[in-house]
Amino acid sequence: MAENQIRLSRRRIILGMTFVLTAGLLIGFFAHSLTTPARISEDFTTQSLGDMRSEILSELDFAVETAEKAGTYECCVEPPCRICLVEEGSCDCREKLAAGEDICEECEDRLAGG
Repeated sequence: MAENQIRLSRRRIILGMTFVLTAGLLIGFFAHSLTTPARISEDFTTQSLGDMRSEILSELDFAVETAEKAGTYECCVEPPCRICLVEEGSCDCREKLAAGEDICEECEDRLAGG
């Protein structure tokens, strides 16, 4: 009889832990999805290529602005380049230009008038 109670007690513990773990995962998932805004429109795949391009460039500009506010994007041209965000995730072309070092192609072309 005591052995049956021990088995029942273990099953309750395992079921309880499984419930708590599952509930925690679900809560975490829903909390993340609520706090992470979906920036790309849901109908992105049905857009024309021109509209897709416009939306992507808009999203890149938003990401560059966010990086500037965070202090990780110090571009030497205005409006800031986009290529550094895509390739590096940050931009330090302003510091490189001041130090006489090479800068990204986009900044180089724009400073040359291209």
